[in-house]
Amino acid sequence: CIRDRIFDVYGDMYRVFEFWLTSTFAVLVARFLAGDKLSKPMLWLLATLYAGAAVRWAVLYIMLGDRTQVYRARLVDSGFADIPRERGQIVTSELVLYSLFFIGTIVTVHFCIRGPTADRSRS
Repeated sequence: CIRDRIFDVYGDMYRVFEFWLTSTFAVLVARFLAGDKLSKPMLWLLATLYAGAAVRWAVLYIMLGDRTQVYRARLVDSGFADIPRERGQIVTSELVLYSLFFIGTIVTVHFCIRGPTADRSRS
């Protein structure tokens, strides 16, 4: 059923965002704990790999969002009513999510390259 596919895609979108969020946290913790042991080239490698992965996740998220529009059009073409939604809420939530993706990725890359390291003198 097309409606089931729409909700499956929404679930996939949620999983992409969740994976990005978890990966971002993991990179931040790894940088904080091992940052003073990593050379500058390794920090740049970490930042570059993370940035590349984050761009891939953002593109995948956008592609999944486009897929929901295709399924919605098929649903209407089949004679069914479209899934109701508030346009203002959709635009606002997309703006917040894309901003979070963008700002979170930039901050994480910056922290990977220039962030503080763990203070070992307190332990």
